Amino acid sequence: MQIVLIAALIGALHAPDAVVTELPKLVEFRTVADLPPGLRAGRFAGENGGGPSNWALADPGAPFNAGDANPNPNLPSRQLVFAACDPALCLMHYRRGGSGEVDCIVALAPIHDWKSALPWEPSWKVVWFATGHPPLRDLAGLRGLLLGAKGLYNYATTEPSGSLF
Repeated sequence: MQIVLIAALIGALHAPDAVVTELPKLVEFRTVADLPPGLRAGRFAGENGGGPSNWALADPGAPFNAGDANPNPNLPSRQLVFAACDPALCLMHYRRGGSGEVDCIVALAPIHDWKSALPWEPSWKVVWFATGHPPLRDLAGLRGLLLGAKGLYNYATTEPSGSLF
C-alpha cells in the first residue's frame, strides 16, 4: 500500500510593520535564562490587559507537558523553540501543550512607564501573536516567513489572550 502525502505551499505570515522593521536587529538565543527577566516571569499582557496564566517555559529539548493526558504538575506546559531580542522588541517562539499542541510566536515591546517597575504589573505588552504548525527552526526561518517566503508552514495571526499564551 502506497501512501501519498500532498503538501500545499502556504503564503507568507503577516506581522505589523513595527515587527518586520525590527527583524534585522534581533539577536537569537535558545535558553530561557537569556530572556529578559519580565518575560521569564510572564509579566506581559495583551491588548485587553490579560496576561498568561501559570507562565513557565522549558528550555528547548527539555521535558514539558506536551499533552493533556496525565500532565506532570512539576513540568511547564510550554517549551521554548527560540527567542530573539533587541532593546525595542522581543520575539518568542514556543510550543504550548495541552489538548491540541500548538506552536506560538509572540512579539513583545517593553512598557516604559513607572508601573512597569512594580513586580505585579506587566513590564511588556504583546504587539503581535500568531499560532500554527510546525515549529520554525530558527530566526532565519521566521524572517523568511515574515518577508514573503513560501513554505510548508501554516501560521496565522491570532487575537492574544491569557488563555492562548
